[in-house]
Amino acid sequence: MRQQTATSTFLADATTAPVHMRRRLLQGACLAAAWPAAWAAKDTLGGEVRLGQSIALTGPLGDLGQALLQGAKAHFDAVNAKGGINGRRIELVTQDDGYDVKRAVANVDGFIADSSTFALFNCFGTPMCEAVLPTVVAAGIPFFAPFTVELSLRVKERSVFNIRASYPDEAEQLVKHLSTLGIKRVAVAYQNNSFGKEVFEGVRVAADKYQVSGIESATVENTGADAAAAATKLLAGNPDAILVPKVARPGDIVNVSKIHVGMGGAEKTRMWAMMETPMAIFNVREIASVHQVARLSCFVLGTNDLLKESRALATGGRFAILPWLSMTLLAARAYGLDVIDGVYNDFRDEPGFRAECEQGRTLGMDGKTLIHPGQIAACNEMFSPASEEVAWAHKIIDAFKSPENAAKGVITVDGKMVERLHLAMAERVAAIAEAIS
Repeated sequence: MRQQTATSTFLADATTAPVHMRRRLLQGACLAAAWPAAWAAKDTLGGEVRLGQSIALTGPLGDLGQALLQGAKAHFDAVNAKGGINGRRIELVTQDDGYDVKRAVANVDGFIADSSTFALFNCFGTPMCEAVLPTVVAAGIPFFAPFTVELSLRVKERSVFNIRASYPDEAEQLVKHLSTLGIKRVAVAYQNNSFGKEVFEGVRVAADKYQVSGIESATVENTGADAAAAATKLLAGNPDAILVPKVARPGDIVNVSKIHVGMGGAEKTRMWAMMETPMAIFNVREIASVHQVARLSCFVLGTNDLLKESRALATGGRFAILPWLSMTLLAARAYGLDVIDGVYNDFRDEPGFRAECEQGRTLGMDGKTLIHPGQIAACNEMFSPASEEVAWAHKIIDAFKSPENAAKGVITVDGKMVERLHLAMAERVAAIAEAIS
């Protein structure tokens, strides 16, 4: 049994139920809550709370692992700066497993063997968590926030703390979101393991529920070695668009388009370019100018990355980045491209979200990237033409349909001069209203 020292007040707990002690401490450490008063004595568990973490910092999912680690460290640093947990600092000890099961098992065995490790935190990946769980449960060490939502790992053990929704729940919300947007064809690349198969099954069940009929699928091994083959298979399904991240120069989007064609991709598939770096904004006109050769149809603004890369402050009204948004819009309109605005991070703040949607629409945005299903209804409402706008659009369309106006460039509607450019705008408003309804 792992030994812990405690004050005399909790000596019985320390000898008869060490998991309970760990659980109370872990809740305090990870939620930054105060310890119960009796735990304040310095000799309870030493001068620090040491958490062990096995995570992929390299390999096919290294970028995601690095992001998770940075987020955890940022929070723990903030807690430590305020004195830690009743004077005890949180120390996160991380071992890279490269998304490899054998390395993860060795890392966790080492943490368990080290009596200074209080708990395991945010261990990464379904295959890895599946492999280490029996040993973790037998050791009685707290297993907090494993980065997996595999149903088989949601065991009823007092030392295991899952904090995420299950894969089927997440898959259902994703499919529901897509169906709300009118998307009926979905391609799924999933890992060839129990986690991936559970995700795909969740997508399949949700697709039946929300009448998303066309599902293309391909498996990918953990190493990512067959990713190209999976991409080729999915491209055979002829997706409507491919979102290309970190586009900085015209050649970036042209090269992706050429690769797509070389892999047998459909001519109808459009490229959407993520505009999320200072270099992208500097080159926005040149990037837009290759729209024909690259089959580019849309810019998607990555406002979070623009803030990060520019070191601008995320103040209300997006004052710092408004010029960049306008530059992107002007370049897009010059070459007939659409523009999708960036995300609004606080998905619980509906008034703030609505205000940013209104700002985007005023600027000329065609829509907004969403991060939560709760934003869909408000976004559709804000970007939908008002009923009066739709009615006026139909009046213009009907007026130009009249035989006497067929050859005219300018007519009068309800006493107002209307040109054919207004007809094009009216047809767009009518099409948007029909699509959203």
